[in-house]
Amino acid sequence: MLPDYIAKASPNPSEKRAPWYANTAPSYAGVFLWIGFYNAIANGTIIHASIPLSILAVVIAGLLSYALYYYAPAMLGMKTGFPLYVIGSSTFGTRGGYIMPGLLMGALQIGWFAVGTYLAATYLLGGLRSDAKPGSLPFIVTGVVWGYVMAYIGAKGIQYVAKLSLFLNVIPFLMLLTRFYSY
Repeated sequence: MLPDYIAKASPNPSEKRAPWYANTAPSYAGVFLWIGFYNAIANGTIIHASIPLSILAVVIAGLLSYALYYYAPAMLGMKTGFPLYVIGSSTFGTRGGYIMPGLLMGALQIGWFAVGTYLAATYLLGGLRSDAKPGSLPFIVTGVVWGYVMAYIGAKGIQYVAKLSLFLNVIPFLMLLTRFYSY
C-alpha cells in the first residue's frame, strides 16, 4: 500500500509545464554562480595550468555536471509531470523518497543559509575595515542581523524570486568576474 503523499500525487498537465530553461535553469545558474563556491577556488590552481586550459576544464566539468546531475532528473520530472518527492520515491523507495528529497534538501538549505550568512558577515565587516573574526561580538551581531533580515526578505518576497532570478544571476556572475580578475 502506498503512502498518501504518493497515492494522491497527480502529474502536472503537460500544457502547464514550463520548459526547463525557463523554469529551474535560472535558479540552478544562480546557485552555481554563488560566490561561496568560488571564494578561494583559484588560490594555487591557476599556476599549475594556463588560463585557457583551466577554462576548458571548467567547461567540461560543467557539461558533465549538467548532463549527469541536472538534465536527467529534470527530464524525468518533465516527462512524467510528477513532483520531486514522487520521482525520489521511484528511486529511493517510499521511505527513502520522503527522507531523501524533503528532509535532506531542507537540511541543505539551512546549511547554505548558514554559509551565506557567514560569507556576508565576513564581506560586510571586511568592507567596513573591521578586524572582527568569527566568534567575536561584532561578527555575531552582524551575522544575526544579516540572517534575520535575509530570512524576512525571503519569507515575504519568495513570490518574486522566480520572476527576478534570471536577472539577479548577473550579480554573482559579476562577483565571479571580479574575483577572477583580482588574481
